[in-house]
Amino acid sequence: MITKFKTAALAGFATLALTGIVPMIAHAQPAATQQAPVPHQLPWHHHGIDQRIDAILLKVGATADQKVKIHAIADAAKADLAPMRAAMRDARQQMRTLLSAPQIDAAAIETLRAQNTQTMDRISQRMTKALIDAANVLTPEQRAKLPALPTGHHRGPHHQQ
Repeated sequence: MITKFKTAALAGFATLALTGIVPMIAHAQPAATQQAPVPHQLPWHHHGIDQRIDAILLKVGATADQKVKIHAIADAAKADLAPMRAAMRDARQQMRTLLSAPQIDAAAIETLRAQNTQTMDRISQRMTKALIDAANVLTPEQRAKLPALPTGHHRGPHHQQ
């Protein structure tokens, strides 16, 4: 049985996703099609996923072969996630259209929310697969260094865990 809290939490998560908060890899374009970024035009999650991967690989002491394999895994994930990213973008536009209509179509909004939840689940599954594949490229000793690495650029004294 779904409680009111769970329903509200799910609705809140779906709303956040519809307004553009999705995993960073889902927003990155495959390297082959990526154009030169203009930093001031990109959201925070676009700023150098490849550079962040390189920084992590440097800290764990990855070999050149491991770097090539892990970047190939990331590029494949980006390519697989591109259509899902487009679906999320389309869903946000549809939601704006539905919410700005003279009459609110609750059934259409609910259908869109359900579709979006399925897309988010597929994104999560694909990202998890990429993480597992990348982790399998590293040695156990290298993987042991991963928990010691920072988890994001928003960390600092005010974000103590």
